[in-house]
Amino acid sequence: MYEQSWDELAENSDSLIEYDDRTLYSTWNLSLKQVAAQDPQAAELFRLMGYLGNVELWYKLFQKGAGSAPDWLWDITQSKARFNKAMATLYSHSLIEAMPGYYSLHTCVYNWILGYLIGEFDMALFGLATHYVARSVVWDSMAEYWVVNSRLNHHALRIKHCQERKVIDWNSIDMEDIYRIGHSDSMMGRLKEAEAMYMRALKGYEKAWGTEHKSTLDTVNSLGILYKDQGKMAKAEEMYMRALKGIEKV
Repeated sequence: MYEQSWDELAENSDSLIEYDDRTLYSTWNLSLKQVAAQDPQAAELFRLMGYLGNVELWYKLFQKGAGSAPDWLWDITQSKARFNKAMATLYSHSLIEAMPGYYSLHTCVYNWILGYLIGEFDMALFGLATHYVARSVVWDSMAEYWVVNSRLNHHALRIKHCQERKVIDWNSIDMEDIYRIGHSDSMMGRLKEAEAMYMRALKGYEKAWGTEHKSTLDTVNSLGILYKDQGKMAKAEEMYMRALKGIEKV
């Protein structure tokens, strides 16, 4: 269902201007300028939302990886009260919708963001979005992991959508973030995407830490599990044996 919705979103984003929505687009542009004048950080947060899904936007999603955030985002996420103040500013200008426990973007507003507001791809904002989604992923060994990761699914699909349409500088993305997105893809059944992310993480770990580092071997083991789930038993065995030999040396 999510995959289909993303395809439809991509197909229809350019046609939205055919509505009598030129007036709406002008109104939203004016509203965002007013937000920027009132709270510049809220306006920047709104642009960041264009690299996430348009539903299930909640405080802890942005607060989870705030330790490495730029100053403007650190300020917004330092407290829930400050975050809600920024979101209230956006809400008062009809740019977001408030739901019980989270915020969302109306599909038409979201299409405007995708098609016009962020027409030029911003690698820094994409990296931030990837970081926050990755740091929110819950391991499948933890209680209620499915509930949290299901909430993240739409955001992970937005990242996938960007990958398919843009040239991503993966060297600027933290390797652990790449690994975590791969794990999320694996849990959600996107095995092809999971393999690609795991391979990116593996190359990064090998280059940075060597072939026998724990993070490298964990990624090798995850690839083994992934191949087993796909029925690729020869590849799975190869990864398992490599991980085992590496652990024995450590």
